Amino acid sequence: MDSRHQDDDLPSIDEFGERLDKSRRKDDAVEDLQRSERSALGQAFRIGTEMLAALLVAGALGYGIDQLIGSKPWFMLAGLALGFAAGILNVYRAMNEMNAALEEESKDE
Repeated sequence: MDSRHQDDDLPSIDEFGERLDKSRRKDDAVEDLQRSERSALGQAFRIGTEMLAALLVAGALGYGIDQLIGSKPWFMLAGLALGFAAGILNVYRAMNEMNAALEEESKDE
């Protein structure tokens, strides 16, 4: 007998379609997980950058004022304190934006 004519061992088109759809759903789930991990990493990087930028800018301004008027290190310390407060405020605002975006995304689904 010729083995090419024995179709009993081969899956039907419907079974093949079901297996293909199942595989695609798994691939989509993996892509969604990878996308959310990248998004979380981006958010963490943004928050860290917001905090660092505020500290550096305010600290540098305080240091510059100290150099101009010779009051070392008081304006630099005050600048760092203000930079910390500004950084916390920026992080708070960024988190509110992210939460609003997540709520909007969950409403769309």
